[in-house]
Amino acid sequence: MQKDKQHTPVSRYIHSREIAVNYDSYFAGNELFRLDTIILDKMFGTPGNLLDLGCGTGRHIVHFASKGYTVTGVDLSQEMLAVARRKISDANLTATLLREDITDLAAVPDNKFDYAICMFSTLGMLRNKAARITAISEAKRKLVGGGLFAAHFHNIFFDTLNPTGLKWLAGTYLRGIFLPGFEIGDKVFPGYRGIPGMRLHLFSIREIKTLYRRAGLAIRDVFFVNRPRTDIIQSSRLAPFRSNGFIVIAKK
Repeated sequence: MQKDKQHTPVSRYIHSREIAVNYDSYFAGNELFRLDTIILDKMFGTPGNLLDLGCGTGRHIVHFASKGYTVTGVDLSQEMLAVARRKISDANLTATLLREDITDLAAVPDNKFDYAICMFSTLGMLRNKAARITAISEAKRKLVGGGLFAAHFHNIFFDTLNPTGLKWLAGTYLRGIFLPGFEIGDKVFPGYRGIPGMRLHLFSIREIKTLYRRAGLAIRDVFFVNRPRTDIIQSSRLAPFRSNGFIVIAKK
């Protein structure tokens, strides 16, 4: 995650012990967490050095470390990292955890990792396009030649088949065009887990391709997540509009 000014919604989220401690129970049974792990297992296959950007409470760290990967997790939340450390210890595993900004990974070695991941729309928590490009560029810099980068994005067009979703889509385009500090795709949650004003950026496939191109990474695969987030749907002209989100695999 990216550093932010104190007392902003993102800062409150980062420093909340309650959110960190209850994170796993809050998302227990989340189908996306099952699905993204299946996709990553399929795409990575052979154990190697893995970098988890925005690792949170360490669900992927524990999973991949238990499979023989050498894992480094990065997050800006000390509270999340504390939970991750306990989980790693309880599972009798080893991993490196660093409190770092994913847009500035100076403490992470370059050209070391076979795989890098940035899951559950962590890139959507960054406040502007420049920061997202920087984060993807940083991931690229940490990968070995031929290394893979996997990231998850929520879909800006999801839920636009109903009046509420269509109204939001029209609103985000208007705010992005006319309101300073907003981008098309920014979604504001009135009270996400007790924090008013939390903002998440939602993406189109076109925007994702632009980000990767500017960061210098080549997209290899795009997985379109279905509406209940239980499976992927076949790539088609309608898939970018029907899917709940995207899991994108790129190669350095």
